[in-house]
Formats: sequence, C-alpha cells, structure tokens
Amino acid sequence: MRPTSTDFLIPFIQSNFKKYEIKEILWYEAGYLACVIIGILFIILLPLVGLFFCCCRCCGKCGGKMYQKQTKNMKCKRNYHYCAVFLVTTIILAGNICMFISNGNMGNAVNKTYYSFNDTVNNVNIFLTSVQKEIDYIINASNLPVTKANDSVNNIGPLLGGQILAEIGKKAYPTIDNVTSMANVMYASAVLLVSVNNSFNDLHGTQQSLSTDLSNLRTRVQATLSSPSCTGCGSLNAGDLAFDANFNTIPDFSSQYKLLADLNDTDIPSILQKAKNSLASIPEQVKNQTSTTVSDVHRQLQDIKKELQNIDKDLSFTDSITNFTSTLTKVATILFENKSKVEEYDYIRWSVGVALSCIVLLIVLCNVFGLLLGPIGLKSNVDPTKRSCASNSGGDFFMAGAGFSFIFSWLLMIVALLLFLIGGNSYTIICKPWNNQQLFKVIDTPGLIPGFNLSEMLGLKNTSLNVTTLYNECQKNQPLWSVLQLDGTVPLEKYLNISEYENNINSSFNKLNISLDPITFLTDQQKVVLKNISNSGIDTLNFTDIQNQMQKNVTKTNFAAFASALKALADSNSDLTVKQNLNNQADELLRIDNKTKSSLQPQIPVMKKAITNLQATTKQIPGSVSSTLSTVNSAQIFFDTQAAQVISRESRKFMDTIMGYFKSYIHWANTTLRYNAARCGPVGEAANSTYVMACDYIVDTLNAFWFSLGWCTIFLLPSIILTVKLAKYYRRMKSADVYEGNGLEMTTNSQQFLIPRAAAKT
Repeated sequence: MRPTSTDFLIPFIQSNFKKYEIKEILWYEAGYLACVIIGILFIILLPLVGLFFCCCRCCGKCGGKMYQKQTKNMKCKRNYHYCAVFLVTTIILAGNICMFISNGNMGNAVNKTYYSFNDTVNNVNIFLTSVQKEIDYIINASNLPVTKANDSVNNIGPLLGGQILAEIGKKAYPTIDNVTSMANVMYASAVLLVSVNNSFNDLHGTQQSLSTDLSNLRTRVQATLSSPSCTGCGSLNAGDLAFDANFNTIPDFSSQYKLLADLNDTDIPSILQKAKNSLASIPEQVKNQTSTTVSDVHRQLQDIKKELQNIDKDLSFTDSITNFTSTLTKVATILFENKSKVEEYDYIRWSVGVALSCIVLLIVLCNVFGLLLGPIGLKSNVDPTKRSCASNSGGDFFMAGAGFSFIFSWLLMIVALLLFLIGGNSYTIICKPWNNQQLFKVIDTPGLIPGFNLSEMLGLKNTSLNVTTLYNECQKNQPLWSVLQLDGTVPLEKYLNISEYENNINSSFNKLNISLDPITFLTDQQKVVLKNISNSGIDTLNFTDIQNQMQKNVTKTNFAAFASALKALADSNSDLTVKQNLNNQADELLRIDNKTKSSLQPQIPVMKKAITNLQATTKQIPGSVSSTLSTVNSAQIFFDTQAAQVISRESRKFMDTIMGYFKSYIHWANTTLRYNAARCGPVGEAANSTYVMACDYIVDTLNAFWFSLGWCTIFLLPSIILTVKLAKYYRRMKSADVYEGNGLEMTTNSQQFLIPRAAAKT
C-alpha cells in the first residue's frame, strides 16, 4: 500500500533524506512519475512524429499526394470527420478559455494575497497587542481592591466605629429614649402636683374669705329676722346662708413632691446627654485607637498588590509575542516594499500565460476557420481539382492548425509538466495535509525541524504545546491560558493565594484594643430616688373627699333668691330700721353671691382638671419606673459586658469586608485569565487565511492553469489526426478520377457491374 504523505515525509526528513531508496521514493511518487513519463514521451515523440510526418508528406506519402479517390461514402466520411473535429475543437476551446481565466485569476490571486496578508497581519497584530493589554488590564485591576481596602482602612473611624455604634445603639438609644420618657413623666408629675396644690390653695383661700363674710352676714340677718319689729320674718331661716361644699382638705403629697424635687436635682438630662456624647464619639475613639493597626494593614495591602503584580513577570510568552509581532511587522514591511517587483514578475508570468493561451487559441482559430470556410466553399458536384478558394482555404487552415500543433505541443507539454510537478506536489504535500491537519502532525514531530519547539519558543515550562493543539483550540476560540497550558508555567494559584496576608491582617485586627468611654444611663442615686418615688404611693393619692365636695352645690340655698326674699320682706315692713337692714343685708348677700360665682365656682373645674391630670400621670409612674430601671440595667450590663464582643465581631466583619474586595478580584481574575481573556480565535482565522492565500488563491489557480493547458495539449493529438484527414475533403486536389461514362453503374452482389477505367490526368 502506498504510504500517506505524513507517513512518508516524517521518516524521510528525520533520516536527513536518506531513509528511503530510490525505488521507495519512486513508489511514493508513482502517480506523478507515470504522468511525468507520459509527458516526457509526449515531449520527445510528438516533435519526432511531426518531423517524420512532414517528411512523409513531402514525399507524397501519408496523404501528401494531392489526390482523392472518389467513393460513394465520401460525404459520410467528411461529415464524420467534420463533427469529430468540431467536437475536439470545442473541447480544446473550453480548455483554452479556462487557461485565460485561470491565468487572469492568478494575477487576481496575487493581489488578493497582498490584501489578505495585510488584513491577516493587522488582525494578528491587533490580537497579540490585545493579549498584553488584557493581561495588563487584569493585573492592573488589582489596584481597585487595594484602593477600596485602603479607603476603608483610612475611614476606619466612620466605618468600623459606625458599625460598632450601630450595634451598641440598638440597645443604648432605646434606653435613652425610655429614660427620657420616664423623666418627662416625673417632671410632669411634679408640675401637676404643684398645679393641684396651687389650685387647692386658691380654692380654699377664696372659700375661707367668702365663708367669713357669709358668716358675719348670716349673724346680722338672723338678728334682723329675730327682731320683734320685723313683720313676717319668720318665714326665712338665716341658717340657710352657708356653703354646702367644704374645700378644706386634700391628701398630703409633700413627701412625694420632695422626692420629685430631689430627682430633678439629680439632673437626668445631663446624664443622658453625656451618654449620647459618649455614643457619638465612638467613631472618633475607634479612629484614634487604631492608628497602629491601620499602618500595619496598609503595609500588608501593599504587599498583596506587589504579589499580584508579579503575575506578569512569569508570563514570559508575552516577550515572545512582542518579538513575533515585531517580526511579523518586518515581514509585512518587506513584502510590501517588494510589491512592485512581485507585480513586475507577475506581469511577466501573466504575459507568458497569455502567450501560451494564445498559441492554443491560434490552433483553435485555425480549426474554427477551417470548419467555417470548408463547408462554405465546398460544392458536392464540383471536381476536387476545381474546389473553390474558400474550401481550399478551409483545408489549408486545418493543415496550419496541425502544423502549429506539431510545432508548439511539445513546448506546451513542458510547461504543463513543470507546473504539474510544482502545483501537484504543493497540493499533495502542503495543501491536502494542511486541510486534514496531517501537516501539523509533521511539524509537531519531535526533532523533525531542528530547534523547533513551540513551548520553548514561547518560553513555556512544563507544557507539551504543539501546532495541532494550538490550531484546533484556536479554531474553537479558546482562551490563551488553556491553549498554552499556562498552569505549568505560571503558578497562578500561588500569586492569587493571599491567605498569608489575610492571616497577617487578621492578626493585626486581633491586636485591636478599642476601649470605649463609659456610658451611664442613670446614677445609683437616681435609681434609688426613682424607686422611692415608685414606692411612695404617688399613684394612689386619695382625692375622693375633695372630689365629692366638688360634686356638691357650692351653697345650701340660692343666695340670689334669698336676697330677693329679703328685698320683698323689706318692702312689706314699715319699720324703717328693719327695712334698711334687710335691704342692706340683701345687697351684701348679692355681693357675696356674685363673688362666689365669679371667683369660687370657676376654680372648681380647674381643680378637677388638675386632679384628673395628676392621677392619669402618676398612675404611669410605677410601671414606667419599673420598665425603665429594667431597661437601664439590661443596657448597662450589655454595654459593660458585651461591648468588647461587639467590637470584636464588628472588627471581624470589617476585616472580612476588606478581604472580600480581594477575594472578589481574585475570583474574577482567575476566571477571566483562565476562561475569558485573550481568546485566540484570530490566530485560527489567520491560519485559515494563510491556507486560503497559499492554497485556494495560488495553488488551486496554478493547478487550474496547468490542468487546462494539459487538457488542451492532450487533445491536440486527435485534433492533428482529424484535421489532417478532414483537410483533404476541402483542399483543391492536383489530380482526380476521370470517368468514361456519364455515371457509375452499380449492381448488387449477385450481379456483375462495370466500372469505367479511370485515367489520371493532370
């Protein structure tokens, strides 16, 4: 079995071209060798045959004698040869058209190659440049977590202190609000006690004053009514002139008031304000007490930044990429600098191709003119020696075509054979293995190409990168990290492992010794006073007696009606003294009544309201005091015993936040470098573009040209034979058959027939 190109080339190159004997090489090239032998035989034999043919024709042989025997099937033979020549000429013309097209395409292929190569170089340069930019971007992105971490550390007071304040404030601020609310109740109770006391004093004082006046008046009225001179006075009773309500007593709350006054002297608002100030100063306290830790953390953050920046140092392939980019640019520059020379050489190639195509076209035109002029000038009843110029010219064109074929066919075959060897081997050795990736296996064979090791060229360590893998992975647009197997070269996990720095930062935070200013919500004295107030019975003060008194009528009788009765009695008495006394006493009673209504009675609802408000407020005191003291004790215990835990817990959260910046970056950097960055699809596209330029543009066009040329050259053989035969049917003969009779008598096979003897005449 004939070996494949890969199986043959690898051992052959490895042995420094000495492994195979000549016969093995010939066996590998058997197909090409057969074609070469045929081509060489064609090149050698066709000119010789043409030479002998010419000599033979000159001697009147091989159809050289200008005589054509007249037969009954001559027309059929002429038509047969005409159709055959037409068919062969059409085939040659088709090949000739392909020659012109492929020759022109070769020039277009050269121009396309330049543009495609330029685009490919630009794309590769853009990709290679972007690789370094992407890597730099990923590495420089480490500045972001470092900056965030530094900003957080620099603002440790507002951030960490704020978190500590928020946690402690969950207990402290409700406690302060509770104490404030309780203190407000106490202050309100004290104010209400004063209000009740003042209202009672006003009410009692007014009643006492009116009672004195009323008592004096009652005595005088009684004396007047008891006078013998007073007529009809027995109907009135002076004893009714008295107050029914007695506002003489209220509960004694002097001790409760004194306790409230003592509480007021302790200045609870001042204590609470100090507590608020202590809470508000926590961020500043944290800032002042963490300066050393902040400095240590800053140093650790800078160390982390340096460690992350070191990734670029181990990416040595970036230097190779830079060198390759420079080399590629130089190659492109050189290629474009010599573009004019290439175009000049391509013009020469194109000219040669056109010349070869025109040679074939010349032969085709000779045949075409022969096919056109021959039938036009030929008349079937005309003697061959008297054929027209058109018919004779058609035959001459056929002979000219045959002559040109003999002259140029060997030259055409030489060109076709050379191009066949170049184009065919280029396809089988380069393009076909390239297309099925067998060529990459040849390149990847260790030691086949001296000094070629893709991993070493890219500065990669502990990897077995080869061209096949690179091409296949880049065709899938895989990230460069996995394609180049950079895990063996760059210890990414090492650079992205910041556990050591995390431990150092953790140790620095563990050394934090943040001590907060003490916070007191209530002093011991204030707590004692509050308990005393709560136990003083302030919520059970008995105002029942005075409240009952306030429910009664203020007077036992209607003073105004009594005064009217006195007036009426005065009018009915004739004693002037009695009359005057009764009128004066009635006026005095009206005065007392008016004063009672204007001074005493309005004070009663004020007193009622004061007592109601006092009772409503003082009822809250025991519960409020109990709840407040419980809340204060709980908050005080929390602050005294758990504040340190809060500080430790929030410090841990703060540190986790700082490290979270780096963990997020590390996860992103690891994922991006391994799976997203620098996808090498452009490299695969560049390889495909190179294949298209080399094989689709150049080799395929070259193969199309030699195939078309060989096609035409091969069909020149039947063209020569057929045109020489057909030419005799159109050329003017020098001698012809002479008939003695007017016709040709023909009989069947069973009958005899006579043919007049022909006599040659000139």
